[in-house]
Amino acid sequence: EPGRFAGWPANYGIWAWPGAAGSDEIVVGFVAGKLKVPAAGHACDRTQPFVTMQARSLDGGQTWHVAAMPVRTPGGRALSADEHVAPELTAATALAAGLSAQPAACPGADFTHPDFALLCARTGLEAAAVSWFYTSNDRCHTWDGPYALPDFGLPGVAARTDCIVLGPRAALLLLTAAKTNGREGRPFCAATTDGGQTW
Repeated sequence: EPGRFAGWPANYGIWAWPGAAGSDEIVVGFVAGKLKVPAAGHACDRTQPFVTMQARSLDGGQTWHVAAMPVRTPGGRALSADEHVAPELTAATALAAGLSAQPAACPGADFTHPDFALLCARTGLEAAAVSWFYTSNDRCHTWDGPYALPDFGLPGVAARTDCIVLGPRAALLLLTAAKTNGREGRPFCAATTDGGQTW
């Protein structure tokens, strides 16, 4: 769209439900904001809010329908985009202010539900980054959460959606953490055996 910027689907997720020929369903997440070409860096306007979006295809990616992601976010802010916007637009600021959609304990998910999806989110990439997750049992038409992820005793946890399902209540999340110097870059794995209630 003219004047718009969209990006970073790898920070959100892609989910697929293979079906009969021609009916493969795919959903991908991303954010959209206002276009602004700076001297260096991403071509987005940091003074304008982003909107968390998802695109859905019912024909294996040949055609797509795009809409705002139906997910509750801290203070209504965009997910996983804090490093790209001014501080007053960040999810971290909304969390610190106690605004709506604070991450809470997960009641437990069935990771093998046929229409299951899991989405991870974060406030940033470096020290003090906080992460949480959402679940869906209807192919991303609705999302439950946000559900808190612990800090694992690390300086900050920067979750991106990367989940390996091991069973109905068991899964691995492949995550990154801030290093001891506070900068991003330490990969680690978190495991649950109780549907995401503990990690």
